[in-house]
Amino acid sequence: MSKLRIPYDRSWKEIVTYLTQPFVAFFLPDLNQHVDWTFPPEFLEKELFDSKHSTLTKRELDKLVKVRLKNGDEKWIFIHIEFQTQNQGNIGYRMYEYYRLIRDQYGKEIVAIVVFTGKYVPKMHNMYREAHFETELIYKFHSYAIINQSETELLDSDNPFAIVVLANWYVLHSQRDYKKRYDWKTKLFELARHRGYSATDYENLLIFVSELMKLPPDLKQRFEQEVIKTKVHNKNDMIKVGQDTKDLINAFTEAVYGETIDQLKQANKEERKMREREQKMREQAAKKAELEQKMREHEQKMREQVEATSVVLLFSKANMSVPEIAVHLHLDDVHVRRVLSEHGLL
Repeated sequence: MSKLRIPYDRSWKEIVTYLTQPFVAFFLPDLNQHVDWTFPPEFLEKELFDSKHSTLTKRELDKLVKVRLKNGDEKWIFIHIEFQTQNQGNIGYRMYEYYRLIRDQYGKEIVAIVVFTGKYVPKMHNMYREAHFETELIYKFHSYAIINQSETELLDSDNPFAIVVLANWYVLHSQRDYKKRYDWKTKLFELARHRGYSATDYENLLIFVSELMKLPPDLKQRFEQEVIKTKVHNKNDMIKVGQDTKDLINAFTEAVYGETIDQLKQANKEERKMREREQKMREQAAKKAELEQKMREHEQKMREQVEATSVVLLFSKANMSVPEIAVHLHLDDVHVRRVLSEHGLL
């Protein structure tokens, strides 16, 4: 079985957007103490990368978030998610480039962090240094390497982002051991279910874990049957989804698929009916073909019986020779002899 492709970029981008406050509290606790979360965060990365002055290539996961501090000031947070499987030691310089871009275009100081979601962590993972004789530049930023974290400490944390990091950690430590990943995924679903998170946070966590901790088809089906249907979605413990969440899911679904969930359900229903009709037609056609084949076989058998009876009668009653019978019935001599032999007349 080929290695499953893990959607690190997309999954991390979405969870950082939906769980911004838990992200800051988890990765930047000192800053979190000063943030006034009664003001919703603003996401500025699109504005940054759409700027005509930007010389950087847009990366899917870079997040630029503006938050309001309790003293009324604004603070910009640059969040860079890095997935590396091999040595790419230029991360420090790239982080410095982003810093210069934001300073040049907006005159803003930033709190910068890079989260390494892959197995490789470069030696210079939290700074960029440039020195020329007696001139030296050092740019330091926060960094967090998931591969180096403690499972026990993450399990002890009640921050929703601990589950996010654990899901990533489990993926890195399971690789092709999908049975182990299945067990870990089940454990995370159970953990999230009993942590008392809000319905929206719970839903976002389940989506992230489901997307990141991919399983092969057989285990995926088993997970859906044993965990999703029996533990997550049961009568006594159903997810309470508000209208705002339903509207959000519908908007997201429409943006991705061009249709709302109800429209997709209707389309699936019609498609299922069409498949059922096609299957019924195929079954009817197969039955018809089978019946026609039986009729042809029966007709062939009747012809052979009539033919054999004629050969026997012409030979025994009309005293015709084998060549004469063959000419009379338009058969070859070999076939006539075989029929007569089968009836014990030769």
